[in-house]
Amino acid sequence: MKKIISLFIFTLFLLTSVFSQTHKSVELSSELYRIIDYASLKGYISSLPYQKPYTNQQIKNAIYEIFDSDYELSDYELKIFTEYLEKIENLNKKDETKNNNVLHSRLKNSDEAKIPVSFVYDFSLTTNVSGGLYTKTDFSQYGFDIIPQLDFSGDISKYLSWNFNALGTISRMPLIELGEYNCGQNWYDEEDKRKDRTIKKFINTSYLPYNYFRPWDAKVYYVTNLSTTGLEGWPQELSLCLNMTGEIRTSFFDDKLNIGFGRIYREVAGMDNGSSLVLNANARPFTALDMQISPFKFLRYSFIVGSLEYPSQSYMNEKWYPENTGSNDDSFFFQNNYTLNMVDLDFKHLHIDFGSSVIWPNRFAMGYMFPLANFVEYQNHVGDADNLQMFGDIKLKYQGLGEIWVSLFLDELDLSTLLKKDVFTYTRDMFAYQFGAKYVIPKLPFATLSLRYTKIEPYCYTHQSINYTPWFNHYISQNYTNDGYNIGYYLDPNSDELRLDFNIMPQTNLNLAFTYQLIRHGADYGSQQVPGSSLYSELDPRGRAERRKYFLHDGAYNWLHIVNFDGEFTLSSKYPVTFTTNLGFVYSYYSMIAQENYSIDGKAENCDFSTPISVVNTQEYPQVFGAVLSLGVKVIF
Repeated sequence: MKKIISLFIFTLFLLTSVFSQTHKSVELSSELYRIIDYASLKGYISSLPYQKPYTNQQIKNAIYEIFDSDYELSDYELKIFTEYLEKIENLNKKDETKNNNVLHSRLKNSDEAKIPVSFVYDFSLTTNVSGGLYTKTDFSQYGFDIIPQLDFSGDISKYLSWNFNALGTISRMPLIELGEYNCGQNWYDEEDKRKDRTIKKFINTSYLPYNYFRPWDAKVYYVTNLSTTGLEGWPQELSLCLNMTGEIRTSFFDDKLNIGFGRIYREVAGMDNGSSLVLNANARPFTALDMQISPFKFLRYSFIVGSLEYPSQSYMNEKWYPENTGSNDDSFFFQNNYTLNMVDLDFKHLHIDFGSSVIWPNRFAMGYMFPLANFVEYQNHVGDADNLQMFGDIKLKYQGLGEIWVSLFLDELDLSTLLKKDVFTYTRDMFAYQFGAKYVIPKLPFATLSLRYTKIEPYCYTHQSINYTPWFNHYISQNYTNDGYNIGYYLDPNSDELRLDFNIMPQTNLNLAFTYQLIRHGADYGSQQVPGSSLYSELDPRGRAERRKYFLHDGAYNWLHIVNFDGEFTLSSKYPVTFTTNLGFVYSYYSMIAQENYSIDGKAENCDFSTPISVVNTQEYPQVFGAVLSLGVKVIF
């Protein structure tokens, strides 16, 4: 048996010695993505796959392509690309610079075969502190995360790369409770009667809206109660938190087949960094097998299948569960898997992609694990009870100038309403779309300007709960979430966003950014809450054909004007200390319609797009202005 194993490893080593060398994924937060995106916009490289993260080898090959091209680089561009290439190539050579955090060894399997093995480890400490001052004094809060982190990674031969990340945090991030939201009546009580269910609405005012990227996972431990009874869903007070991610990755045939397995952050079909409607970089990580196949330079296929995680939000869901379940634990209701596949065609001036995704309860449905299956057709064979989506993107590119794109995400659509041109008024139609453009600013160092508009229709990313299916004897929630966060775009249902981003790199160790956002969201609490405005909303199948949606004109809406200035400065590679700062301002207010025109059942019989709206300032829906300052420092030892 040992000889067989040794022969297999030896053969594997021989085969892969001619393939790519470093397959470790680059974290989505890395500035390398901005560098590669800029190179693609300038036309220095052919675009990389629209499935992220990229590997070190993919980024290294892209920079080699820049140097091999006929384009004339400026001195500054040449300096930037050279520096980042050196960073990647030195990842596994730190011992050559007399750094002791790299170990090299060889596994000897026979007298002829020796397989090289490397083991890299790093330790870092990050501290982030943020606080806001608001005209509404009880909104003024501060929070912090102190994050010690260990990173382990390495190669086994030139074939296999792996990495493991473990961090703990000392965190405090208080939330403000605003009110309750009615989710619907799709569940039943002990007497088999439909039950009104509500969920509490909280906001984090220590950071700008939609700006806090949670470093920890699952439940937290209150310091005042370090026991199993001290487990909570959010660090409202001083807490200890944990997070672990990692993966194993390999590739064949000069990166034409890339396979990975692990718990990592991903983004698929994003026309710009963080813009995806289907699997966004802001989504929480989950364990999955992912695969990329590139049989031709212009044709790629992507596939992901994995298990989702429950949200640990019982502190806000306590009135969401039916009384006859005997449990108030999120893990009882969130038992789902996730599958995605995508085909993308990429040419010099045109990119087209299309695909589908599905949320399906934990069961052995092999069709959802098969890369070549059509999920829309397959669900008809296994009960027609799963949450299916389709998506597509079209992008036009002009190298050296910029690009424009259109993205579409279909959660559910009644084609008859499309033919009647009623798709924007029938609540039954649940979808999201985005228009975007990105421009390379000439004569400024690595400067880009992007503008995009995104609209999320009511009930998009939600789904009716499964009630006593053949696989479970209780309710299962199938909304489009993982760990309580949207898998798709970071906005809630029934929202839109106009977003302007300016990015520049005036020095190799300095990044600056400016962002303006106008976000409008249907109120998910209070006396004029709008149905379909929460990820926990469920469209009642009774009379759903009669329900209508009139964005901004069917209830209360929160208007957010957000201005944000970002800066990141790294001392040097010799002194790996990075400082981050963020100064932002937010003006939040609500519009409402007359109370006699409002109906909570979603039928909107007394309103339409011509119904007048007015800005209000009440205790329930206040006008608030705030200034938020965030500071951070990261030291790598």
